[in-house]
Amino acid sequence: MRHCMQWEFFKNNILDRIERSLGILLCYMVTWGTVYIITPGQLPGSEGVWAYGTIALYASDIVALMFVLVAGRDIISSQKKYGALRWGIPALVIAVLMIATSHFPFLVAMHIARWVIWFAAWWLLISRYEWRRVGVWILAGLVPVFLLALAQWGLQEVWATKLLGIAAHDTVRLGDSVIATSRGRVLRAYGIFPHPNILGAWAAAATGIALSVLVSQKKKTARLGLWATYILAVASIFVSVSRSAVIAGIGVLTVTGLYSIGHKAVRSIIGAATGIAFVIALTFGILYPDIISTRTIHATDTRLEQRSIDERTASI
Repeated sequence: MRHCMQWEFFKNNILDRIERSLGILLCYMVTWGTVYIITPGQLPGSEGVWAYGTIALYASDIVALMFVLVAGRDIISSQKKYGALRWGIPALVIAVLMIATSHFPFLVAMHIARWVIWFAAWWLLISRYEWRRVGVWILAGLVPVFLLALAQWGLQEVWATKLLGIAAHDTVRLGDSVIATSRGRVLRAYGIFPHPNILGAWAAAATGIALSVLVSQKKKTARLGLWATYILAVASIFVSVSRSAVIAGIGVLTVTGLYSIGHKAVRSIIGAATGIAFVIALTFGILYPDIISTRTIHATDTRLEQRSIDERTASI
């Protein structure tokens, strides 16, 4: 009896605190690229690194696995596990077939393991914590990324760091992140992501999360923090110079605007959010008209756009 009480105390206090800390850390690190490369991938006869063939372990993978083990302890030790078997067994059969028929079985097994761990981690997060709380944790991790992206845009340079998994880059080196305008080359910001479009996608998602949490948030300090995060996210959309991110951001405002039709309190928030986005867009257009022109009117004339068209044509 005493041992049972001690276990319940440990479970309800220590393990719950560890679980919550791991959940917060997981949301904060979900965008991090910190990685330990076990075996660099390389195609036969090629000196370059094959990204898909690289076997690596990300820091966020370790945190996700630890969270699954701690948060999933009740499922593992209870009758709930039999419910998971109903969809787990078919998934296991498919995974075994994929591994058995692959030319790179160990590599495929590693990727499948990552998918399973991350699916389980997000399922446990959403099922055990309110989605708005999870959203705030993710926003907290994105704020430093947005600040880094704005610094990259202002200085037109990306600094190499193994901690975040990014390489050095500037306008001298051509690539997907550099566009040529009438005023010269411009380096698109990408924060800690491998491509500016990914930064733009996360920034667009962050605007939606921030607005969703703002609707139910009453504390003045928290609301100011959410508005600051929203402004950083909108600014990051533009410094990523991603057209798809701009479209996604407009989509977020459109969907939330339609939702606000029957909600007066929400309508005021969406109105303010739209005004802020318009001011940032207008400021960006006034400061960088050459970039707007290059990415819209003269888009098909640029090296980057022509390369994208050629690659898509070749893939058909």
